[in-house]
Amino acid sequence: MRVLELFGGIGACSAALRRIGVPVEIVDYVEIDKFAVKSYNAINGTSFEPQDITEWDKDIQIDLLMHGSPCQDFSLAGLQKGGDEGSGTRSSLMYETLRIVKKLKPKYVVWENVKNLLGKAHIHNFNNYLKVMEFLGYTNYYRVLNAADYGIPQKRERVFTVSILNGEKDFVFPDKVLNCKKPIDLLEHNVDEKFYLSDAK
Repeated sequence: MRVLELFGGIGACSAALRRIGVPVEIVDYVEIDKFAVKSYNAINGTSFEPQDITEWDKDIQIDLLMHGSPCQDFSLAGLQKGGDEGSGTRSSLMYETLRIVKKLKPKYVVWENVKNLLGKAHIHNFNNYLKVMEFLGYTNYYRVLNAADYGIPQKRERVFTVSILNGEKDFVFPDKVLNCKKPIDLLEHNVDEKFYLSDAK
């Protein structure tokens, strides 16, 4: 599967695909943070350079576009600046994704963002996204998923939106995993003493 990874960070999206056995080819990776890019390259053995999504305009063929556009201005932990188109906020960069989808028309688009995107102050941007995707020929499916329901010992709720070009059948989100891990399951049993705090001041 040929993938374009936008707002790629350290590559969590493509790593998740590989973990479930989906063979992927990262055709391009777009991330402006040089430290995230350095980490991505170290993890994946690649040599990508930082890229500004507002300037990205390549002609490539892809099957899947994945994006976790900036959430800071939608998040309850942020300043609630919102993500209206043209506002200049980090979260308004979601509209850059729509520009790229219009240009490339991938078969699949996956978007992840914070739950508060569906809140009263911001849902109009989410609805705009769905409306534009529908206009471009996509069928959208979305759901709030909690990491705690999928084997991760942390409550982390996120909106996942899956859009399928000319979708002919329903997309089904995965069932919850009942045997959730606990924090202790992730801890090492034998830890080097150098990591312990001493009584010295």
